Amino acid sequence: DIRVGSHPRRVRRSGPERRTPGADPKCDRSAMEGPLFSTNLHESKLSVDSVVTDDKSVLTRFQLQSHVDQRLRVVLESTMGEQLGFQLSNENLLDGPDGEQVEDDDFNALFNYVNLIDELTIPPHGSETVIVSFRPRSLQHHHHDLERNSRDLDRPLASGSLPWGTERHQISECKGTVFLTASVAGDPLAGPLPDLPLQQQQLALEFVARVCSSVLATDVKELILDECAPGNTSVKDFTIWNRSEVPLAYALHAKDAEGILGFSHYDTGEPIGGPDDCLEIPGFSHDRLRLTYAPRADACGEHVYTVEVENLLNAQNVETITVHTTVNAMAVEDALTVTADDLPVTTLDFEDCYAGAIKSKRICLRNMTDASLEVRLLSDLPGEVSFDLRTERFSRRARHDTPGTLDSADSLEDRDSLDDGDAD
Repeated sequence: DIRVGSHPRRVRRSGPERRTPGADPKCDRSAMEGPLFSTNLHESKLSVDSVVTDDKSVLTRFQLQSHVDQRLRVVLESTMGEQLGFQLSNENLLDGPDGEQVEDDDFNALFNYVNLIDELTIPPHGSETVIVSFRPRSLQHHHHDLERNSRDLDRPLASGSLPWGTERHQISECKGTVFLTASVAGDPLAGPLPDLPLQQQQLALEFVARVCSSVLATDVKELILDECAPGNTSVKDFTIWNRSEVPLAYALHAKDAEGILGFSHYDTGEPIGGPDDCLEIPGFSHDRLRLTYAPRADACGEHVYTVEVENLLNAQNVETITVHTTVNAMAVEDALTVTADDLPVTTLDFEDCYAGAIKSKRICLRNMTDASLEVRLLSDLPGEVSFDLRTERFSRRARHDTPGTLDSADSLEDRDSLDDGDAD
């Protein structure tokens, strides 16, 4: 004891610092320099390079590195809910530094939903690779919200160049945060750590991905081929639209119609629609296709076939086209002949025409069968093209009458002149 004035003060002798029994100086926060762990991500940003569609799970990964002599326990959390999953291994990833996904034929979506973890342990000065699986579960919910909001505002959805009022599905960003919380786990063989302040570190990783809902549509729901005959081929055209900004991958399936229904590109005539064909359409574009129907010899009657257009990027997006066919024993073009001046014709050429002046052509329809035929005379210009059936009164003026045939009048002037003449 040393007295200074009248107030005594106790001074500790110099010597080794007293420690709590069992305490480890490496666990003292003041003795630890630098972070507990780090990642190999640049600027703590976890991103997905490719655009993610509805049914596609995309895998990415990052590495955790410990910087301490103790085991670390790392808790994994995110603001993305079930859209993000964490794993230590996944058979959909190839071995190697790049960690690319396997080919589509070997890809198994189930591997992305098993063996999920929410924490892991890193050995002293060790590292661990974390696999992140991302599936944009909210895309369809977002799509329905847009439709509902549009109806609430009483305005049509943007249609652009599409042939009906519908929404365009554009690429958008999906953002979130991944939290990594690390704490010293200690040595399990040495028993629990002493009661010291908890050594803990948290990293926040920014997660960014580009997403787009993949949607296809067809311009028709059914096709009707009612003038078919064995040995002949009938065709109908239809269009498949990609209503999304991302490229569309689709396949065609004709149920119970192998060898009967065929498909080809309308512009090139190239056959498509094989069992292994994966067809693609660029964003906001379309494919014009031709359906070919070749009935068998015993196929007389009415038949119904189903064609499915499957979106390979969205399993819930399948368009169905119903094909109705009527097969006659004889082809219509063989049962009915159309002639003009005793020559078969498929085109009527009116040559030079003048506004307000009527010009006519005479055609002859002949039934080549022993049964009655129902013939309809139609035009895509009903306001400009009309048909006049030749009656017995008109037939007296015809120079090339054929028994059993009905001709159109040579001209409307002939009809007027006959009306003014002798009724006998």
